Order: sequence, then structure tokens, then C-alpha cells
Amino acid sequence: MTNSSKLYSLSVLLTALAIPVPSALAQDGEKVERVKVTGSRIKRTSVESSNPKITISRDDLEKEGITSVGDLLRGRTFSTSGSFSGSSGYIRSGSQTANLYGLGPGRTLVLLDGNRLPKVQYTGGTNLENIPVSIIERVEIIAGAKSSIYGSDAVAGVVNIITRKDVEGSSVKLYQSKPEEKGGDESTLSLTNGTSFGNVNMFTTLNYNKQSKVLSRDRDLSYGNGDYAYSRYFHPEGTYSYRKVDESGNPIEGELWQASANCPEGNAKPLAVRPSLGTFCQGALKERDDSELFPEQWGWSATNNIAWEITPTTLFRSFLIYDYKNTDSNYGNYFSGYNYQTGRRQILRNTAASEYIDGLDGNGAEVYVVDPAAPLRTNENIDKTYGGNASIETDIGDFWTLETGISSYKSTNRRNFNNVINKNEYENLFHPSDFNPEYTPIDPNRNSALLNNTVSDLVTKESLTTANFHATISGETPFELPGGPLAVAAGFNRRMEKYKQTPDALDVENFTSYKQPVYTGSASVSGEGQRQAGSIFAEAIAPVYQGIELDASLRFDSFSDFDSAFTYGFGTKIQATSFLNVVASYGTSYRAPELSDIHQEGGGGYTYIKDTNYCEANPDNCTSGQEYQVYYSNAGNKDLKPEEGKSYNIGLILEPSSKFFARADYISYNIKNLFNTRALQDVIDDANDNKDTGPNSVLFEGEGTERKVARAVLSTENLGERNLELMQLKGGYFDRFGDLGLSLNTEYTQNMVVNETKANGTKVDLKGRYFGDNASYSFPLWKWNNTLTLEYDQLAWSLLAKTVSKIKPDPEVVEGAQDGEYNDQYDQFTQYDTSISWKHNYNGDVTFGINNVLNEIGGKHRAQNTSGAESSRSFLYGSSIYGRTFYASLTQRF
Repeated sequence: MTNSSKLYSLSVLLTALAIPVPSALAQDGEKVERVKVTGSRIKRTSVESSNPKITISRDDLEKEGITSVGDLLRGRTFSTSGSFSGSSGYIRSGSQTANLYGLGPGRTLVLLDGNRLPKVQYTGGTNLENIPVSIIERVEIIAGAKSSIYGSDAVAGVVNIITRKDVEGSSVKLYQSKPEEKGGDESTLSLTNGTSFGNVNMFTTLNYNKQSKVLSRDRDLSYGNGDYAYSRYFHPEGTYSYRKVDESGNPIEGELWQASANCPEGNAKPLAVRPSLGTFCQGALKERDDSELFPEQWGWSATNNIAWEITPTTLFRSFLIYDYKNTDSNYGNYFSGYNYQTGRRQILRNTAASEYIDGLDGNGAEVYVVDPAAPLRTNENIDKTYGGNASIETDIGDFWTLETGISSYKSTNRRNFNNVINKNEYENLFHPSDFNPEYTPIDPNRNSALLNNTVSDLVTKESLTTANFHATISGETPFELPGGPLAVAAGFNRRMEKYKQTPDALDVENFTSYKQPVYTGSASVSGEGQRQAGSIFAEAIAPVYQGIELDASLRFDSFSDFDSAFTYGFGTKIQATSFLNVVASYGTSYRAPELSDIHQEGGGGYTYIKDTNYCEANPDNCTSGQEYQVYYSNAGNKDLKPEEGKSYNIGLILEPSSKFFARADYISYNIKNLFNTRALQDVIDDANDNKDTGPNSVLFEGEGTERKVARAVLSTENLGERNLELMQLKGGYFDRFGDLGLSLNTEYTQNMVVNETKANGTKVDLKGRYFGDNASYSFPLWKWNNTLTLEYDQLAWSLLAKTVSKIKPDPEVVEGAQDGEYNDQYDQFTQYDTSISWKHNYNGDVTFGINNVLNEIGGKHRAQNTSGAESSRSFLYGSSIYGRTFYASLTQRF
């Protein structure tokens, strides 16, 4: 079946499915209520506008057993590249961000009741983990460029989280989930209270959540084929591997690595990636690996929402929030005797080696051993978000409304890196120049307390504050058009952003003259900056004829740290028949550079780079792929320009009755001047060829065949452009058959064009493919969600099917793959979730559910490896990695 016939079949299917939508028409004699919807500052009667919109209700949250906003958005079809869920030491673990259509977290604007929230500087997106689910009434997602309404970052669209308001009574909610496999248990407690006194309503929530970690070894993921499933790093305790060396510490020609005499027979194996090196004592990864798929996390939050009707025409609202999240990650044992200067392992001279190893024939030994007595490297991330907003809305006459508001939010992050190796102390203890170390892990009587002198605890802090004041006047003008009065809105906005990253003083010390860090560099990020932005904006909705509505918006933003931006947008909604509307819109957008992109210094990490010349001359210091490890850091770029974008959409809205609804939209994006960092390997290759590296730099050490990269510095640049064209369909059907209610809901997104033009002019087709190291970027052809709900009396049963298309590997990677390298496609995957809820007579409800009924992990694949080890992309298939999960929730209202 061709793509066009698939789309035709889906469009036909949509006419048989529907979702109930409140009618925008008032009954005779009733006053038509106008409400503000995301994507406009003008109140209107219709919930549908010229822009594609999806609304996720509170009922949807309850049906799916969702406990975080990130999980909620990740499972939807518009998250075609998913939400980021970090667990890396260099990117804050425990954060989740919105990523509409795979265009990037920094290009999706997240609002809380229409107000901006602080962003995570590393990803450019708002951390959704800091928004408790208990406060959410609904989530509105608008696709398309909306900078002419909201300013910077509204490139892919807007996610507006609407909080619950005007709530009466108290409630207690308990939630517990437990996967069938080990790890991933989650517990949640939510307390709410809504009280009214006079003209004031106050709604308060208190929430607690805890999730246990999930280890990779506890899920059905292969660690590799045959000997690849073993690692010398996880050798049985008390064993080791060694090779003979001469008095200068150099390997003796012809002498290979061999396992220690006490190594169990089944564990003495050649190294799968380089069997020519000899035999190592190795352990099974599946038994000993402690790497985490998801870290342990807990947190709590408190919110307060006040609505005060000062007069019949004046309403005051305020919202306050405090959220605390703690994420603990275990990175394991780093004490493998690695020499940070030579890349080799601990060397013992003959007299020292002969005490522990027999058969050396008077030679010394180089020993590969991971010390089980060493302290484990752990990271603790503490995220806090607090602040609030307040607004006053006043009716002026019968037609106008003046709204003024202020908001201020601050997010802070503290990262505690525990037991980080001090390379100076470590080298002194493990690698003295005379090869007679004070400490060796193969000594059964070693003093392990000495290791405490080689580690330190590091702390780094980050904070971002955003404050905003705005005023908007909106309403209907006396200017009467054939279809009704012209409605307009105008206003201004003043915003301040301030950020600061504070490094640990220890981690900015240098290990060598080439400025590699004494520790890891993880806590060396520094930077401080702020900006002010002033904006004026205007918007109009013109019913130019009966059933024909035009809308237009424009905005001017002036920034203190780069050029101003002017954006505009316009659209139309045409009622072709009583049940069919045609919509279209066009808009421009921009994204301001993150403050960290401009002001950051330090940070980065270690990675492997390919250096053929050096590795051919020094094979013992390189991998079999002619690679060695280097440290790279980041630096701000004050010459960055804003990204510029544009989008348009054409859509059909079909609503022949209150039981039936369908909408189809074609959406196109173009984004230029993308914020990107050049691939480190490309920068190093240019430096080796004496080419211009732009704002990036590479530092070398050594001469001749000993010349190697010591350190590199990368900066964010404006590189290339991205094009995306997609089809988005949604629809549903609702009916009652006596006491039985039936609801069907469908949501489908298909990528039709996804490509990126690199800085050198090369265009790369991304549609339906995965890219990057170990497939870190994935763009499925389509995603399709379908929900069936049956209601009978006080019972409701739901079945949700979420399907992701197959995803093929990057053809360039496949073409350049080495012999035996795996580059699997992601197979098409469907996850089935089900739940049943009961609203009992005692003013409460109970829900039981099963997520991932078939207990399958989505997206399992082997990418860019020869071992056969499997992985899965958490941003596309995150909940499936937990396996079959049972959950229950109990809500009692008072």
C-alpha cells in the first residue's frame, strides 16, 4: 500500500470514529460564553481555531495512569521524537522536556496558565518533572509558529498547562504501580483542598512521589553475542588479568595478556573486540552490570491557587508553587587502574609483581583489575522550582477586558558528584614513576582506606530566574463586519531572564599543562548572564463574512543582548457547510539563544576520537578502531544569532453532529540558523589539516608520531536548517446504547518530509531513520494512538493502543559500517494499556490498570556495534522499558 493510499484509508476511518466535543452554539435565549484558548489572546466561542490543536483532559490522565507531564506528552503522536529523560552526568538526570514533532525542546514553548517557566539550560526546554499532575485541569497543544503571540521559542508550537481552579471540597489520592520485573516501582500521594469564603476560592495541593531505579540487567535486553556478553571490567572478585613488562614498563614482545591463576575456567576468555591481545578474566555483564535505565527519584510539591471576585466585573487570580525533586544515580566503580596520562593500566616492577603473581621470570607486570574495595561514583541531582503569578482581569463596559499580570519563577539545580577521582592523587598512589606503588588492588592485605585520599565530593549549582509583567486589552470593536464585530487585542510585555552556573572550585583545576581537569570536568561549568526583553503585540479576528473568519497577529520584541525580532501570523477559518470547516494559517517564529549558549565556560566530558596517524605509531594506546579518549569542554558564543522559522498549515474540521468529530491538518515547518555544535571529529580533522575551525579550538601535545589531541573546545554555532512536513489527524465517535456508553478516539501523525541541511550545504533525509551515536536521534514515519472506552453505570473500561512505525538506520552509517557491525531497524511496535475504573457511591473512585499488557520492549535494536548488544530509545518507548506494569489508584473526596 502506498503512503497516499494509507492516508486515504485513515481519512476514511476517521469518518467512522469520533470524540465528543462541546457545541459552540448556545441554546435560544442563552448567553454565549466566550473563553480564551491557547494560541490567541482574544476570547471566542469556538474551541477550534485556524491552528492545529490537541487537548488532553484530566480524564485522559486518570485513564492512562500518568504521574508526570513528561510521560503524558511522550506517549502522544505529536511527540514524534519524544521527550528527553536524562540520566547522564553531563546532562541533568531526571529532567523531561516537551519536544513537538521532534524539532527540539528549545523550540517548544511551555506555559503554565499562559506564563513562561524557567528552562533547563542544557536542553533549552522546561523541565516538566517540576509540574505536579494533581494541579492539571487540561493540557492544550497548539502546533505551528506562534512567536507573533508568545515571542521566543514558540517555533514548533506551544504546550499550555491549565491548572485546576474554583475547586470545592477535599480529596486524597493514592497511586501505586509495580512492574512485573524488578525495579521501577512508583508511589504517589496527593492531597487537595478547595475552600470558598465569600467571593474567594482557594485551592491547595500537596503531593509526594517516589520511583525506584531500573537496572539494565533486569530487563530483556541482550548484552551481546557469545564472548561479547562478557567484560574484563566485571571480572569475578579476587581475580585479575596481567601481561609481562620489562624494567621500563614496556610490554615484552610476544607476551600476551593472561588471566590470573584463580580465574574460573569459564571466565578466562579472549577479548571479543581484540582477541589478539590475549586472554582476560571476564565476568558476565548480565550478572554484574549495575548501569541504570532509569535512576531513583523522589520529590514533593505544594501549590496554591486563589480566585477572588473583587467585583462582578473584576477578578483576581494568583498561583504559587514549590516543587522539589531528588534524583540519585549510581555510576559504579571507576577504579580500574587506568593511567590518565598513558592510557595503560597499573604497572608493577619485578620485585613488587612477584609478590602476587607467579611465573613472571623476573619481569614486571601490567595489571588489569577493578578494585572491589573502591568507593562507588554516585550523583545526586536536586531540582527546585518555585514562584508564581498573579493577574487582575477587569471588564470595561460591555465589550472590553483589561488584563494585567505579573509572574516570577526560579529554578535551581544542585548536582552532587560523590567519590570523584582526583587524578593527581590517583596517579601518585597507583602510578609512581618507579613502578613500585604504595597500593595495588591485587594485594589481599592492601589498605583500602588510602583510596579515600584519591576522591572528593564535588558540587555544582545552576539557577535560572524569569520575571514577567504584561498588560493586554481585548474585546469587540464597534466596527461591524458582515459576519459580526471585529475583535482585537493589544498589549505589551516586559521580561527579565537571569542565569548563573557555579562550578566547584576543585573541578576547574588542571591535571596537565593542557588543561584537562583534575577531576572529570562534570562540575566545571561556569557562566553568568542576564537579558531584558520588551515586547508590543496586537491581534485581530475579523468575521469578514457569514461563516468566514480571518485572524492576524504581529509582535515586536527587543532584546538587550542581541537584535530585535519582528514576527507575524495570519489565518482563516471558513465554514464550507454546516458541518465542515476549512482552516489555514501561516506564521513566522524565532528562538533566542539560551543564556548558557552565550555565556557558558567549561563543562563537557570525555569521548573517543579517531586519529589514524597517532594510533598507527602507538597501537597500545588506542582501540582497535584507532581511537583514543580526549577531553572536550564548551565555550559560549556571543556572536550567535536567533534561529528563524516559519510554518503554515491547511486543515479540515468535520463535525456533522455532537457525536462525531474529525480534524485533518497538513503542517509545514522551515527553521534556519539552527543552534548546533559541530561534530568533535570534524573539528579535529579540520585542525589536523590546518583548516579554520571557527569558534572551536583544538590543543595538541607531542611532536611527530607522538602528536595527539590533548583537549578540544566546542561552541554553539548557527549551522544549517531543518524542514519538516507532516500530516496530523484526530477524531472520534461517542454514542450511548441504553446504559452503555461507547467512545472511540484516534490520533495519528505522519512525517512526510524530514530533512536537515548541514552547514556545508549537504542535505540529509531524516524521515523514518535514526541517526547519531548509538541511534541517539530517531524520526519514525508515523505514530498512531487509538483508544476505546466503554461506560456502564459507574464503571468505565479503556483500552489504549500506541503504535510507532518501523525506523531504519542512517544509510551512510550502514554503507560505512565495518564487517560484522549491527545496524538494525526498529521494528514497528504497539503497546497496549488497559484500565477499569469505578466511581462508587461514597464520593470517590478506584482505578486498576495494566500498562504494556504484552510485556514487550519497544525499539529493541543493535546499532553501530559488533557485539550484538541491544538498547532501546527511552524517548520513544520509555514506558515499555518498564515491562508489564500493574497500577492502582484510589481517590476519596470529602
